[in-house]
Amino acid sequence: GFTCSATGTCTCGGTVCGSACCSAGQVCNAGACCTPNCAGRTCGTDGCGGSCGTCGAGFTCSAAGTCTCPGAACGAACCRAAQTCISGLCCDNATWRLDVPGTDLEALAIAADGRIYAAGKLGASIDVRDGDQVMVLEVDACGREVRRGTFLPSGAVRGIANDVVVAAPYLYVVGFQAPAVSAGDRGEGFAARLFQASLGLDVVIPLRGSDLNDAVNAVAVAPDGALWGVGVLNYTAGPPWATHCAWTIKADGATGAACGSNPFANCTYDGINDIQASATTGRLHVAGRRGSDAFTTSYAPSECSTVAPCPCTPSGRTVLFRPPGATAAEAYKLAVGSTATYAIGWADASGAGDYAGTLVRIPASGGVPSFAPLWNPTPLGDAFLGLTLDSAAGSLFIVGVSNWDVSPTSTTASAVVARYDAATLAGGWTAYPPLAGACWDVLLDAAGGLVIACVSPTSSSVRRCLPAGTCP
Repeated sequence: GFTCSATGTCTCGGTVCGSACCSAGQVCNAGACCTPNCAGRTCGTDGCGGSCGTCGAGFTCSAAGTCTCPGAACGAACCRAAQTCISGLCCDNATWRLDVPGTDLEALAIAADGRIYAAGKLGASIDVRDGDQVMVLEVDACGREVRRGTFLPSGAVRGIANDVVVAAPYLYVVGFQAPAVSAGDRGEGFAARLFQASLGLDVVIPLRGSDLNDAVNAVAVAPDGALWGVGVLNYTAGPPWATHCAWTIKADGATGAACGSNPFANCTYDGINDIQASATTGRLHVAGRRGSDAFTTSYAPSECSTVAPCPCTPSGRTVLFRPPGATAAEAYKLAVGSTATYAIGWADASGAGDYAGTLVRIPASGGVPSFAPLWNPTPLGDAFLGLTLDSAAGSLFIVGVSNWDVSPTSTTASAVVARYDAATLAGGWTAYPPLAGACWDVLLDAAGGLVIACVSPTSSSVRRCLPAGTCP
């Protein structure tokens, strides 16, 4: 490897290695020239004291120089035998509970990458008090808090997020904002856009449709990207109750232009609580209350306008329903399947304020709604508040409250999680998560677990339960 220079000295054009001269591509290893060999190898030794690469956490390097997972592969990670793979993360526990003191978080959304967003307010009381701020919490798939964001719309003294939806790179949040409680029934709805990466506020717009309280209860993104919100107009925080109206809002997410209307010709004791976009048809399904009845209906994405005038009558079949024997009913959440729409809520089972949880199946073909037996285990308030459909398993998962005395600081109320059969509406298991007064929302994660949002008088919690009924 050495050459003789013009001055008569031996020179090395590569790397001197003891008495040897290593050529290009060789390295000096233990006083000898060596050619590294990583052909077909991604890890381990290169034969010359160097490395062909390292393996990620949990992986081991085989003698052949390949990274192998002795447990279960989880995206780019490798889980140990005792871990659970959820959205590319190896979680130490299949069930978990994240307590968030001093908050009231009732709405959930899950992003495509498994990140969980819980929305509500900073302020533990169920009622919205002066100083309460809109809050969104980000949690990873293993139940660890990542970040939180809070804000109050300009001019508001109190506020709460009623729903949240992911439309990357943004989150959309809707809810209720108001001046001080002492100002009376002057609250209004709002819609806000947050940056998903930071939970920082991008823009917020007020939504008002009456001279009393208005609120946006739920939000959905249509297939064309338009935002749809639903809620209630012209309500009061306490008796005497004003006649209030159902409210549907369509908005342009890019410009903020929005217009709302009542889907009915008049107002009785009406409101819309939920909106869901069908994964098969793209239609926007809504559910709520019309007088003494629960109702569902639907809109085509092309219906309604974002600029005035914007009255808009839904083109879908409007179904009014009330369980047999009930004097009043309200639909609170929806799940839209390919063959049926499901609605849960509550009904006055006796006419004396003994409320019961309700579940109804409305065939997409236009058939007659069918009801599960009223869920009424106590003489106080029992209600279903959250719903998700696992179409593959034919299961409905429901969350709610039992034995509620209607007080925001109730010590009698107990949260409930339950499974029902989607075809027959037969009840399956029922679980009562500890240290929770009510659970308000439930979603399925990528691994088939149930992510639920629960509250107590002083705290919120986000929990992961198993579809067989184990719930921390």
